[in-house]
Amino acid sequence: MRKKAQGMSINTIIIAAIALIVMTLIVMIVTGGLGDLGRRSNGCRANGGDCLDQNDVNVCKGEFEQERSDLSCYGVDGKKTDELCCMRLLE
Repeated sequence: MRKKAQGMSINTIIIAAIALIVMTLIVMIVTGGLGDLGRRSNGCRANGGDCLDQNDVNVCKGEFEQERSDLSCYGVDGKKTDELCCMRLLE
């Protein structure tokens, strides 16, 4: 008499893992967490820069010498500001 093993198949485990990932993404989208992730990764400070007032004549001079127009500055409320992203030059 042959006995069959009782347990979860690999397909069930894979489907459960995919379902967990999808549910996590849905929760992040609904709560707005996914939007914050994009803002943080494209932010000036997240990439090692500093946001300085662009009305200053020497905004990126001295310690900061590289202007990065591709990186945005965000305030504490998460909204984009008018500041300019300045990066330190690598030596």
